[in-house]
Amino acid sequence: MSVDDTLHITGGVPLYGTVPVRGSKNAVPKLMVAALLTEQAVTIRNTVALPCYWEQFTADGGWPRPSAGYEASAKLMLDQLVWWAAALQDARKRRPYRH
Repeated sequence: MSVDDTLHITGGVPLYGTVPVRGSKNAVPKLMVAALLTEQAVTIRNTVALPCYWEQFTADGGWPRPSAGYEASAKLMLDQLVWWAAALQDARKRRPYRH
C-alpha cells in the first residue's frame, strides 16, 4: 500500500483489533488527533517522545546536557496526564460507554 492508496472499509459492524505498524514515526501526531475524535480510550504504543531534542545536547554534541530540564519535562507530562485522566473520567460520567 503506498501513500497515494486509499483504504475503504464498508460494513455494519464496528471494527476492533490491532494493526502492527513499523517505521511510521510521522503518523503519531495524526494518530493522536484521531484519538481525540473518539469517546473511547486509545493507546498509542511503540513511539518515541523527543521533546526539544536539540536542547538535550551540549554545543560539542555531548549528551545529556547538564540541567537539560528533564525534571520539568517529566512534571509537565505527568500534569498533563493527570488532567487528561480527570477529563476522561468526567466525560465517562456524563456519557457512559455503551458496548
